[in-house]
Amino acid sequence: MLSVLEWDDVHYTFPGASMPALGGASLCLVYGQRVVLLGRNGAGKSTLLLHANGILRPSAGTVRVAGKPLDYSQRGLRIVRHQVGLVFQNPDDQLFSASVAQDISFGPLNMGLSIDATRQRVSRVAVRCGVSDLLDRPTHALSGGQKTRVALAGVLAMEPQVILADETTAGLDPWMQHQVFTIFNQLVAEGTTVLLATHDLNVARHWADLVVVMEAGRVVTADTPAQVFADPTLCELLGPSDPWGKDRTRPTFRYEAGQS
Repeated sequence: MLSVLEWDDVHYTFPGASMPALGGASLCLVYGQRVVLLGRNGAGKSTLLLHANGILRPSAGTVRVAGKPLDYSQRGLRIVRHQVGLVFQNPDDQLFSASVAQDISFGPLNMGLSIDATRQRVSRVAVRCGVSDLLDRPTHALSGGQKTRVALAGVLAMEPQVILADETTAGLDPWMQHQVFTIFNQLVAEGTTVLLATHDLNVARHWADLVVVMEAGRVVTADTPAQVFADPTLCELLGPSDPWGKDRTRPTFRYEAGQS
């Protein structure tokens, strides 16, 4: 199968840090995959995603998009950000325009699309993400769930081949999560690859085609959910599926007369 996005032995250390954030991370994604990226905090998940469209540049190793090494020139980055869309964990880091319509329009206009073509694209992704009624709304006046959907619409307006979503469903209520996964499934059915970085093991078990596990800046496995969760070593690495533990005993309080 053809590779749509590849990290090949990627190394990166943040300025001033004593330890590398990525220490030889390698991963290959193909078209039309549902991918879940797992790992403890500090494993390197977000850093890996930031290398995919050139926000960060590796100190060693190569990132390839559609088989071609990433070009870090201004023109090259503009092209790759059309191909690889990144939805940030905090939508406030992504939304900066005065209105929802302006925010979604930014990418297509920056690509050189005409105003009419941009309007058509904005209208299309707004319907898909359920934000058509918000187009005239100021971005700062949106709820958290609305901001997430608008940020996703802004990425979809670029019509990328890969969507990388960093903890996008975290903090959303079940109804909003369902809406986001419905959008993801539609995209995958159209041949787009969707990667979701998350701590939700249930998403990895029941939604992913490919589960990727990171530890200490490296990819330790990329396999089917069945294979990953059948491996006791990987399950221990991922942590308890029940964060409350086995002892759920609650203290018993007895009310006595005179207590206030």
